[in-house]
Parts: sequence; structure tokens; C-alpha cells
Amino acid sequence: MNKQECKNLLTHYENVVLTLHECHTKYALKYNKITNILSILNIIFGTIAGTSSISIYNNNKPIFQLLNIILVYIMTIIAGFQKILDPSKHYERFRNASQDYLTLYYEINYKKTFELRSEDDMKIYVQTLNSMLEDMRVKFPFIDDTIYDQNKEKALIKQRNKMIITDEMIPIQN
Repeated sequence: MNKQECKNLLTHYENVVLTLHECHTKYALKYNKITNILSILNIIFGTIAGTSSISIYNNNKPIFQLLNIILVYIMTIIAGFQKILDPSKHYERFRNASQDYLTLYYEINYKKTFELRSEDDMKIYVQTLNSMLEDMRVKFPFIDDTIYDQNKEKALIKQRNKMIITDEMIPIQN
């Protein structure tokens, strides 16, 4: 492999890593949204159930009792979904993957620009990078090929425009 082939391969890896960052960011935001929606629904139904419990205490009407029972069951079902699906765990996995791919993207960019001058250095780094990518693919969640292809063009546009990507794009969940 000559120097130009190494440069082309590094550019390809840079694009792949940026695309995987985009994909994992998209999934992280999706799971963050699911977590927030389930939490908000539980809070809303809990507030309504609490209010209807006070109404039951003040006047013993069957409609309020039935409403309270239904709301408590809905809250239990939502909490069960939240526990079984555990979207916050998925959110963390995708967020961590996204951040690691972003770090690797900047590392590749830096090495390409400043450190890799000789052909031997490039070959060694390409081999190292290849094994790093394989390890990351095993370690991090799977990205469907259709999602990858959809985000590939977006990542290539960012690459061409050299947009600055920061961790601010991914909200940190408390």
C-alpha cells in the first residue's frame, strides 16, 4: 500500500467514523426522547391521580374512584414499560458510542494533518485504526445499514464543510 492509498483509506475511515457518530447521536437522541416522554406521562398521570384521590376523600363519588383506579393502572403500565425497555440505558450506550466515535474522528483528523508523514507511519496507523474500528463495532450497539446509509450523506456534507462538532449536540441526562 502506497502513501496515496493510505491517505485515501484514512479519509474513508474518517468518513465512516463520522457517519457512525451521526448514527449513534441520532439513536441517543431518540432514546432520550422516549425516556423523557415516559417520565412526563408518569408525572402527569400521577398528578391527576393524586388530585382525584383528594376528590375521593372529600366526596365519595364512584366516578372519581374509577378514574383514580384507571390512572393508577396507567401509571403502573407506563412504569413497567419504562423498567422493561430501559431507554435510559440505551441512551447512555449510544451517547457513549457517539462520543467515542467523535473522539476517534478528531484523532484521525489530527494524525492525518500533523503526525503522519512517512508511508510506514501511515501503514501502521491504518492497521491500528482498522483494529480500533473493529473493537468499537463489537463494543457498541449495532447500527442498521439503512440508518447508516441515510446518515452517510449528511456526514459527508459535514466533512466537506468541516463543520465543528461538539458534545453539546448530545444532551447529558441526569
